[in-house]
Amino acid sequence: IKSQKWGLFFLIIFVILAQVMFGVIFGKYLQSIKQLSVIKKWPIFPVALMGILGYRILIAVPYVGWLVCLVGALIGWGALLIVKRRFLSE
Repeated sequence: IKSQKWGLFFLIIFVILAQVMFGVIFGKYLQSIKQLSVIKKWPIFPVALMGILGYRILIAVPYVGWLVCLVGALIGWGALLIVKRRFLSE
């Protein structure tokens, strides 16, 4: 039973990290848009916060929010796996 509790704990942590990773990716995408040239010089932290906020707004939209959440979770999990693979290969 104890191992199940730890598994659930790590699942929750990784779901939150996946959302943060997708928020950072989404923020960097917004930073690359030419019409938003004002934020090109921003450091990573405000860009990540803007991406996470945009992601949270998008998943709140009825009928499509679940799809955005699913895609965001998959992209975030993929980014976490890439980081894990690179970290372990060093």
